[in-house]
Amino acid sequence: MWFSYRFGPCFTSAGELIDALTYARANPLMRKVKIMGREDKIIWIPNDNLRRLVRSLNKTYALLHAKKKCLSSLTSSNVLVGEDGSAVIQGVIEIPYSEEEACCRYNETASILKELITESVGSEAIGVDCIADFCRLLRQMESMTSVCQEYIISNHASLIPDANRYSTA
Repeated sequence: MWFSYRFGPCFTSAGELIDALTYARANPLMRKVKIMGREDKIIWIPNDNLRRLVRSLNKTYALLHAKKKCLSSLTSSNVLVGEDGSAVIQGVIEIPYSEEEACCRYNETASILKELITESVGSEAIGVDCIADFCRLLRQMESMTSVCQEYIISNHASLIPDANRYSTA
């Protein structure tokens, strides 16, 4: 059985879908910011469009895992992105759930995210100047215990939208 998070000829209620690499080229997924008090230090942090992409992929996995299903092998060519920035997975097969397969999908997703970030803004964004909490998220996704940390991965602090990070008071 082929799995598609959303069916149809690459159109959803959110509009047209584009492949993830094209989306990454058109939308910077990370941005440089200066650290307060250290004008010489610049770090890379995820933009909201990357956060939306990661959250939507993780939500798809959580929904599948609740149904005791997993996806077969995943590559960036299986990921489409809607105009709202959420991910749509197409062209993969549902398989029975196993912790090993679930961990493999998280690992593949971390690799896909690194590929998209590199395509979007360059490899330095996921190097030593990447903000620590996002690096921890990627490491957690690459871990063979990632399925045991599914809640933490899906609700990771680095995925909080910018609008929710700052107080207006």
